[in-house]
Amino acid sequence: MIITNFKGMSEVGGQLVSFVNPYSYYMLRHNLDKYSNISFLSDGFIFCLVSRLFGLGVRRYSFDLTSIAPEVFASSRGLKIAVVGSTETNVQKFRGIVKSNYNCEIYLAVSGFLSGNSEFELIENIVREKCDLVIVGLGTPKQEDFLLRLKMSGYLGTAFTCGGFITQTAEADGEYYPHLINKYNLRFLYRMIKEPHTIKRYFCIYPISIIAFFFDLLQGRVSFDNKE
Repeated sequence: MIITNFKGMSEVGGQLVSFVNPYSYYMLRHNLDKYSNISFLSDGFIFCLVSRLFGLGVRRYSFDLTSIAPEVFASSRGLKIAVVGSTETNVQKFRGIVKSNYNCEIYLAVSGFLSGNSEFELIENIVREKCDLVIVGLGTPKQEDFLLRLKMSGYLGTAFTCGGFITQTAEADGEYYPHLINKYNLRFLYRMIKEPHTIKRYFCIYPISIIAFFFDLLQGRVSFDNKE
């Protein structure tokens, strides 16, 4: 796994892009080779701080309104976009929010509750319709696996994972994080309050994952690329 910087939409055309934090790394680390065709960005400051220990400058990115999502939507006006994730109600509300705030039409908006057959049919539909951009919020590792199956089925466009972004945006009716929370990098604390199931991640899984990450870094299983 190589953790890199986001170089702008013009540089990621045709790529699969996901985001890694200690929780998602914990979920992915036993199959890192499987995800070698995905470009990973650092979601959160822990891995950014680790990169600085090695004299590098990987920055924090997330697919939400505090980071690269506005740029992605602004760069995708007029393109054929598919969004997969959350409930049917939330994904349709999300579709309306994106259209209202970014003047960006989502061609295909589908709930993330997919059976084997419906996922296969959805992937076929995305490929057949030649969607330019796909945004997938299914949670790790399902969303990364979806990207790989999409690519294996002949998809040639750009695809991002987005975690809980669809649900968060729909339920908050726009920006999920209050301004001061985002300004002072307290997003983890806000999530613990709003989403109590994340508490276990921060206090139990994160420490284990960070130790494992250092070990894998020293073993060469993961590295940083801070090129702009």
